[in-house]
Amino acid sequence: MKTMIIEKQLLLEHTINEIQRVTIQEGLQYKNETDGIRAIGPLYVLGSYLDEQGHVQTIKEMIDMDVFAPSQKLNDEDFYIQIGNVGSSGNANELRLEIELLIHGIKDEVVEHDVQEAKALIDEGPTEQTDAYSLLDDCFDDLFEEETSYTTCRLIVAKMNDTYASIAQRYQVDEKRLQACNDHREIKEKTLVRLP
Repeated sequence: MKTMIIEKQLLLEHTINEIQRVTIQEGLQYKNETDGIRAIGPLYVLGSYLDEQGHVQTIKEMIDMDVFAPSQKLNDEDFYIQIGNVGSSGNANELRLEIELLIHGIKDEVVEHDVQEAKALIDEGPTEQTDAYSLLDDCFDDLFEEETSYTTCRLIVAKMNDTYASIAQRYQVDEKRLQACNDHREIKEKTLVRLP
């Protein structure tokens, strides 16, 4: 089993005063393909929070995912993805999630190396599915392509107008290290960026 941590930011309708609970339920479906196994489907973000007036507000969001594991990277166990720990924090009307993915059925010597090329598309909203599915084919395709082993990594989804400098400042990391671990690739909206 390998562990990957993804970070996701969701904009909520009301200002968050206090997060009461947040859970993630996965709705992934597994499909055998000629060259591997594909897991595609949503992660459901469910929960509640108190707004500034003390009213309980419901959280119901969806994150689309598509994970492809090539046959040569699979071991004898079943390939599946399980949700591990979920961390949440709020700032104004922005809910920040840290989701641990437990990836089963992958050979020990290989795991994600190049985050940009890993293309783990995480949909930026519950209503953007039409866009998302056209891009989902590429998600995680290269997740297991490199020989370098990582047992964990932190990924964030770039926002519109994000730069290495803005991401480094927001997550309090060194900008040069951030550029290096992402091979100095151009950052666009919805690009997955690996944090050092």
